[in-house]
Amino acid sequence: METKNTNHLHGINKLIVIVLGCIVKVWGRTLRMSFAPDHRKMASNSEKPTVCILWHNRLFVAAEFQRRFRRKRKTYGLVSASKDGAWLADFLEQLGQSSVRGSQNHRGKEALREMVNVIKDGNDLAITPDGSKGPCYTFKPGALLVAKITKSPVLLVSFEYSNAWQLKSWDKFYIPYPFSKITIHCDRLEQLPDGSAKDLVPEIKERLDDITTE
Repeated sequence: METKNTNHLHGINKLIVIVLGCIVKVWGRTLRMSFAPDHRKMASNSEKPTVCILWHNRLFVAAEFQRRFRRKRKTYGLVSASKDGAWLADFLEQLGQSSVRGSQNHRGKEALREMVNVIKDGNDLAITPDGSKGPCYTFKPGALLVAKITKSPVLLVSFEYSNAWQLKSWDKFYIPYPFSKITIHCDRLEQLPDGSAKDLVPEIKERLDDITTE
């Protein structure tokens, strides 16, 4: 999906991202992923385009999760239209995912329309409700608004790491050790309850928190 008025990488920066993408793809293949009891069916259900929601600090293995268990549908992620976002958008492209560029402060309305179209075109949409700058574990309603408009299922996903580095970033980002074990926790709503997206935030956040293990 081509997005106007956004920043993009060129030259040596593009090459750096290509190399990093190759490293992370190989890294991801070494991880031993398994599901919490009865959670695999929720994760692999690809009958309908789905809004997938996870916390920002679990992003490292999100593309590998999609590749293994939701490969029937192409995945788009919401990425900031800023210069920093250009790095992430190009990085996701190397991992086989596309991006919708925008945030609350820039291209917000355009990004909302594009995310709705992503779902209507039969694709999955992956959103971190506390991205792109937090605060950590703060649930913004954008993902729920898209799900309400499109009447699409919502898949909540979290990853529990047996061994991982944790960065000193705003979100305390997790990077699992190569060959380590990851337990996948899921929750799924075939359709959101009645109410506005903003009003549903406490309930959906609680459900995502319930499957999140530090």
